[in-house]
Amino acid sequence: MALKHYKVRAEIVRKTTDPFFNPKKHGSQTITYYNCFFDINNLIPRMMDMPIKPANPRDHENLPNKAVMRDIREEYLNDVSMFHLKNSGITMNVQYVDEIGDGILNIAVDEDEEKRHGILNGGTTFTVLKNVIKELQEENYDLPRNKYVKVELRVGLDPQMVPSTSEGLNTHASVTRASLLTLENKFDFIQDVLKNENYADQISYRQYEDGEIDITRLLQYMTVFNVNYYKRGSDRHPIRAYTSKTNCVKSFIDKEKDYYAMKNIIPNILQLVDIIRSNAHECLTNKRSSKYVKAARNKNEFVLMTQDNIISHDIADAILFPILGAFRSCLISDEDSLITWRRTFDEVVMMFEIVAPKMFRKIDKIYKEVGDVNQVGKLSSTWEAMYDILDEQVTKQLRKVA
Repeated sequence: MALKHYKVRAEIVRKTTDPFFNPKKHGSQTITYYNCFFDINNLIPRMMDMPIKPANPRDHENLPNKAVMRDIREEYLNDVSMFHLKNSGITMNVQYVDEIGDGILNIAVDEDEEKRHGILNGGTTFTVLKNVIKELQEENYDLPRNKYVKVELRVGLDPQMVPSTSEGLNTHASVTRASLLTLENKFDFIQDVLKNENYADQISYRQYEDGEIDITRLLQYMTVFNVNYYKRGSDRHPIRAYTSKTNCVKSFIDKEKDYYAMKNIIPNILQLVDIIRSNAHECLTNKRSSKYVKAARNKNEFVLMTQDNIISHDIADAILFPILGAFRSCLISDEDSLITWRRTFDEVVMMFEIVAPKMFRKIDKIYKEVGDVNQVGKLSSTWEAMYDILDEQVTKQLRKVA
């Protein structure tokens, strides 16, 4: 157990015990609260490295709500001592608190991420204050005086209670369900499979975290490949993967074993996404005025992260997803219910590249008939047409081998 200690003087400290999690009502667990007011200039400089991520579902280094951040910053910098009246404060999950005397607290945090110690709520406040104080100190400016912040220190919180507790506390902006699943370590198997890929750090697992794609997008792709549910050859297609990110997250929660069964093909799924987009870039050169082809607004907008390449034009999701769905014809579920390829992955790619022009011609024809890009991705007939074209090629290839 590696403990990190923060010694800070509090202006006011009130110690209370949880009304339910206490020896009388819940003998196996006791939660203690230290409700404090700290001088911001005393607290923040001494806690610059207080962790946020193990206890909080958001990445607070990439916050989009600039208005909230600006308000916190301005309230700290102005001449009125009302910061603690207007700000809801910071809640921390810690190992223990020692009251040394004269208001000085020794706050201990376990560095083991499984303990989930750190900032449960108020991460935005903490991050903004940390950054503005750092700026002022670097420029040798005096820090504003008489600025206080409310802090609640919680001791005895079971690590398993942290995700739901953090979800309940973080109410100023809705926390994504996927971020909370990250906090529950549900995506560890995905991170483990991708850890050695050169694009591993381009996948974001937390709300506001930087990345080319987020985990919700990856779940959409994986939903397409769930042949344990969307059986190969059946007339049921994973259209929901295109129409609803929320449904894909719910599908992961309900069918977690099916997604785990795809763990060995996850890198291939991401490769296929970029292979389709790359082929579309070549096959649809004369279709770039079509509404289902998007032109880049800047040179880095359309990144093929598995190929370390950039394309100038990309296809709409309504085109991408039905083509991606065709690859279910190349999958099997083995005796352990793990999803794998019927042939080698290189052969799968080769078969697709043979029929790719035919698939894009068919997609273009469907679009012209329907006249609406979004509708193309919602039509079962689109998914079926893409599936049939690739499946026919797979069948030919298997006969050759036989």
